[in-house]
Amino acid sequence: MLKYIKVKNFLSFKDETEINFESSNYWWKKDNVFDIISSWKKNTIEKSMVIYGANASWKSNILRIIIVIKNFVTWNPFFLTPFLLDEESRKNPSFFEINFFIDEKEYIYNFEQFWWIVVSENLFEKKWNKTITLFIRKKQIIKFENDFKKFSNQLEDKVKENISVLWVLDQFNWKLNNKPVLYFFNKINSLWSWFDWMKTVGLLKLNESEEYKDFVIEFLRCADINICDIKIEETVWEIIDFNMNKKEVKFSQWNGLDIKFWHKINWTDKIEYFPLWNESQWTQKLFWILWIMIITINEEWILFFDEIENNLHPHIIKNLFNLIHSDLWKKYQFIFTTHSLELMNLKEFKKEQIWITEKTEISSTKFYTLYDFEDLRSENDIQKLYNLWSLWGIPITRDFTSLVKEMKLWENPKN
Repeated sequence: MLKYIKVKNFLSFKDETEINFESSNYWWKKDNVFDIISSWKKNTIEKSMVIYGANASWKSNILRIIIVIKNFVTWNPFFLTPFLLDEESRKNPSFFEINFFIDEKEYIYNFEQFWWIVVSENLFEKKWNKTITLFIRKKQIIKFENDFKKFSNQLEDKVKENISVLWVLDQFNWKLNNKPVLYFFNKINSLWSWFDWMKTVGLLKLNESEEYKDFVIEFLRCADINICDIKIEETVWEIIDFNMNKKEVKFSQWNGLDIKFWHKINWTDKIEYFPLWNESQWTQKLFWILWIMIITINEEWILFFDEIENNLHPHIIKNLFNLIHSDLWKKYQFIFTTHSLELMNLKEFKKEQIWITEKTEISSTKFYTLYDFEDLRSENDIQKLYNLWSLWGIPITRDFTSLVKEMKLWENPKN
């Protein structure tokens, strides 16, 4: 599980910024958090986080950060863009650090990358309030410590200038707390768009598990969707590609899933399957995200989700968070960006679960939480304070209608 993420000099993040998932006051809303007992202390971690901010405040860059980190260690590195609105920043590498747990053990991993080239990479284990070095890297010079010294002579020629040491170690079946070295990073997922929802993994398990299927069907019924059953089959889609210039037609095949909802015909005993695309757009989205949320909880994953409120009714969103904040023994994490003020409620969330992004005067991103406002109480009208700029994080706009008079675009020629 994630404890914190740090980033510096990447996209809108000029200065070092920390996004922390630790929680305070365990007794308050205890179903919103879970405990991890490491070798030296008890860590209380949030199950969910909602991130607010104005359009163009780059709140979605938090998702890009985690994608960069995951892709770097799983051998799909990005060409990184530093903070471009500062001459000095252009000359320096981007920095990323992630503090995470594998079971009861705590690790810190960081790396620096300048555009395409890896400048440094380090892995540490925290034990009894001490930081133990597992390996350190300066460009192509790698030094392994403790039990990992045996790798020193084997890997240096295999670690390329844009490849992570962790990925190379994974090819040698190196273990981290008796798990594959990339075990933690493969538990991280992100959803940005409709295409991402369609890539939802393990959907065939709905056919294999009656418990999963019954839960999804009952949840959709609770969302006022008239559904009796779900049918999912593997299929092969034929794609036609017509080249206008060459006047050629090419056929290709794509392995996919045929998903149908089973509805009962009114006032009859008849039932009929309808393809998923025949359902409303919000029904389709709810189905996709509900399933990935169930998998995230059951497999104890970490899910980053951009703008969860799109096409979903506020009552449905509240129900989804009731599921997340259920009294479950599982350890999982959900990080959402959102504009939904209905979620900004201290009766449902702890103060440190609500984050706000702010665009600074130099057009960089600044993060803070409601926990930074000491005077806030659960009985406060947070939505009202937010709209009054008391918490910032909203766009400072002019009245758009004033442009009509200023620009004279639609000026009546008779005047």
